[in-house]
Amino acid sequence: MRPDNKEYAKMVKKLSPPSPKIKDFIWAFFTTALPAIGNELLWAVGDAGYTAIYGRIGTEQLAAMTLTFPIQGLTVGFFSGLSAAAGIIIGSFLGGEKTERAYTASWDFFKLCIIGCVAMGVMIIVGSGLYVGFYNVSEEVRLLAKHLLVIFAFFLWVKVSNMVMLGGVLRSGGETKYILYLDVLGTWGIGIPLGILGAFVFKFDIKIIYILISIEEIVRLTLGLVRVKSRKWMKTLA
Repeated sequence: MRPDNKEYAKMVKKLSPPSPKIKDFIWAFFTTALPAIGNELLWAVGDAGYTAIYGRIGTEQLAAMTLTFPIQGLTVGFFSGLSAAAGIIIGSFLGGEKTERAYTASWDFFKLCIIGCVAMGVMIIVGSGLYVGFYNVSEEVRLLAKHLLVIFAFFLWVKVSNMVMLGGVLRSGGETKYILYLDVLGTWGIGIPLGILGAFVFKFDIKIIYILISIEEIVRLTLGLVRVKSRKWMKTLA
């Protein structure tokens, strides 16, 4: 026999899961989303700072660096899908409380990243001469751009690993604050200062400056891998 409407409504309300409060959503947004938004903003400003440093070195050096931007953008954009896949897959494991699978998958993505970057790096080095030949610039700019592409290919696995391990793996566990701290340390604590010192104090060649700036990628990756290995990031956001 079905209970009356009031009793039935009370029973349904009791069995139904509690709806999330708006303040819980706002708190989750501020603690998780805002650091990620700030991270992207600071990254864009820092990238503009690097361009400003290159621009103050000289016209030919800036032209050579500008020639590498399309290759850098295409390559990093190509591997951004790997970062997104890492975040989705590992996030699903964490949501299903499959922490061991999430941990194992994070290192599988790291290995896949290195293999793909080595293959892509070899292609960039081999094709760098053909690529710069398409541009109507001086031979000095072509040669400098070719050298910069070789340096980029060497550091490619580090750059992409940061995308995958920080932007994909750690972010899937809500580690947006930690990622923000790493990016602030890398860009504003290491990359920009080394770029300024190399360009304006020691007057290094742009190739050396590019290597100095890329050191921050190595520091961020090292600290990121330490965080992944600690397993402290493996938590659900719900």
